Amino acid sequence: MPELKIVSDHIFVKTKSNALTSETFSEFIRSKDIREFYITGADATACVKSTCFNMTKAGYAVHVISDCVTSYDLKKMPEMLAYYTEKGCEVKNLAIYMGV
Repeated sequence: MPELKIVSDHIFVKTKSNALTSETFSEFIRSKDIREFYITGADATACVKSTCFNMTKAGYAVHVISDCVTSYDLKKMPEMLAYYTEKGCEVKNLAIYMGV
């Protein structure tokens, strides 16, 4: 995505929907004792859903930035945001997280 501004050398490739299945990512967050995540993503019904479910199941604090998540089927967004909350994620829009 050419508009994406890369701000770190820490880039992790995943081949499955759950981000924790990337061994290099999982090792990195373990080695840095990272326990809290702010989630954005392009597929609320697949990758975002799987990552949120598995991260909360593993005991991480998960925050979903509601206006930075989308889906191929926008009609499913209210259902997905409710699902994230039900699974233990905090769901708020970016302005709230940024204190604006």
